Amino acid sequence: MFNNKRKTIGVFLNRAEKEYQGNMSSALIKYAREADCNILFFTSYEIREVMNYYDIYGSIIIDLAPLEDLDGVIIALDTYDKGEFRDKLISSIKKRAKCPVVSFREISDDFYNVTTEVNSQIEEILEHLYEKHGYRDIAFMAGYEGHYDSNERLKIYKEFMASKGLKIHDNSIFYGDLWKYKGQEALEFFMSDPARKPDAVVCANDTMARSLMDAAYIAGIKVPEELAVTGVDNEAITFVIEPKITTIGFDIDQMSKEAIGLIRDVNENNARDRIVRVPANMYFRESCGCPSQEGAIAPSVIGHYCRENEEILDQHALQNYFMIDMGACGKFDDILKIISDNIPINGNVSEFYLCLLGERDEFGLPVFGSKLSKKADLVLSWKDGKVLPQDGYTRFDTKDILPSETAGDGPLCYYITMLHDSKDNFGFTVVNFKDIGDTIGLNFHEFNLTIGITVARFFMHKRTEVLLDIYEKDSLTDYLTGMNNRRGGEHFFELNKDKWIKGRKDLVFMSVDLDYLKQTNDTYGHEAGDTIIKACAQAIRKIMPHGGCCIRMGGDEFLVAVIGDEEFGEFLVSRFFEQVRIWNEKSNKPYRLSVSAGFYSVRAGKDLDIHRCIRRADQAMYQFKTESRRQRTDEQG
Repeated sequence: MFNNKRKTIGVFLNRAEKEYQGNMSSALIKYAREADCNILFFTSYEIREVMNYYDIYGSIIIDLAPLEDLDGVIIALDTYDKGEFRDKLISSIKKRAKCPVVSFREISDDFYNVTTEVNSQIEEILEHLYEKHGYRDIAFMAGYEGHYDSNERLKIYKEFMASKGLKIHDNSIFYGDLWKYKGQEALEFFMSDPARKPDAVVCANDTMARSLMDAAYIAGIKVPEELAVTGVDNEAITFVIEPKITTIGFDIDQMSKEAIGLIRDVNENNARDRIVRVPANMYFRESCGCPSQEGAIAPSVIGHYCRENEEILDQHALQNYFMIDMGACGKFDDILKIISDNIPINGNVSEFYLCLLGERDEFGLPVFGSKLSKKADLVLSWKDGKVLPQDGYTRFDTKDILPSETAGDGPLCYYITMLHDSKDNFGFTVVNFKDIGDTIGLNFHEFNLTIGITVARFFMHKRTEVLLDIYEKDSLTDYLTGMNNRRGGEHFFELNKDKWIKGRKDLVFMSVDLDYLKQTNDTYGHEAGDTIIKACAQAIRKIMPHGGCCIRMGGDEFLVAVIGDEEFGEFLVSRFFEQVRIWNEKSNKPYRLSVSAGFYSVRAGKDLDIHRCIRRADQAMYQFKTESRRQRTDEQG
């Protein structure tokens, strides 16, 4: 891929902005670069707690990924909360991928696996609580039912309690959310039996441990004096709050190194075990009753997190301004300008590309839909703080992710995110960061969401404008001749009357009427009548000067309005009759084009009355018609 003669590894992970995913990404990038490989992160943003159609359409990222062309795939299955997404991902990889696939942390029978001993270390935490602190009433705060790691940890908890002969009460196991919103509910559940209270709660991850501790603090329950709490994952927050959280950590860096190495070895036909296990580490701290291994929190650490929180708030404010500015755009170039100006709010971005999906309609506008289009348009290229010049939009095969000319000399690293709503896919963004430690931030999803909604709204409005223009044109145009109809003529006069008056213009109004149209229809049919009408319109168009207006006033009536004096009016009428004569000579029809015409000339002044001018032109035309008939009668008599 990308024509840079390097192997390409694709990584699938959800919620790339979260701490675990960010650390995983940074480590994978480091070892992919050491292996001189390209690495692509196919990111999504689905949340289990919120049921919506937006998440369902987010799985289109799986279809976008060129699984057939990748040299390796790494999937972080435990970052996906919804079964539909996971099932589609696994099914698509099994069906389409021809390369080694590594499941990161969660064990899958279908793929190679790089996992950690974290789950088995749950027993060590339980043993520690039992032996070191003498706790006997131990509860467990699990994640939601069906989550792989949570189920494994809950299983070990049950086995341990059974091995020690400890009772699991009705309020000993609470199913949480693996996030921060169930702490209060969990505490009430664990404390619901007035006759007994648990000594300790082992939580399936650190986030739930912290939420439980927050709820305990609000309730006046001291941790660990009245309730010990432990977590899993060793997230940064565990050692910068009081009391510090006892937890189990794992070496993401080593796991990432193993994952990249496993793909390399399999591609080189070197035999490898299906499962690679990386040891986990125990961190006994204050929340279980132990002194912290790290000691007191350094002021510099507290300062770092304060600055980080300030940056998050600043970025959120900038994101709000970005959303407001985008909503005010009336031109697509303005949208691209505002996007390019605001890319830096997402951190140390080095490259940013905006690609739109959709085949073009008859108006040249993209038609978005629920499926990927075969072609995409690169509409914005931004690199090192500058918008790269483009000669229009670059159209390329969607499966290539980017046009080959965007690739640099070194190994590539891109985060790819879909732009979509709950119904259609609009395109995708491709972003790279300057340093390995820089990854997608907390506001990046909101940034992409704003782009997607703005682009979709812009083209929806643009298509509406085009259709309204067509409708307006149709409402002003005679369908048979393509001339202005009566309403179109009135519109023309409204636009030009004041200019004519101000410029004291000489005007000619020529009225045209078809002779014997009814007889032609009755004798030869209405198709012949239509031919006569269109022939008259064609003759008028051939004599029309620039800036004039020709109008079909009714069935057999036409009007011409042009700038010119009386002499020009006479010239116009004579040229018109000449065009009629030429048509009759060349038509080879059994019927003739017979017309009457007359004109009225006037100099525009404040008292200019358009309708009076038209009546005077009609009078001249009828006078011509009467004289012509009298002349024919005299000739026949």
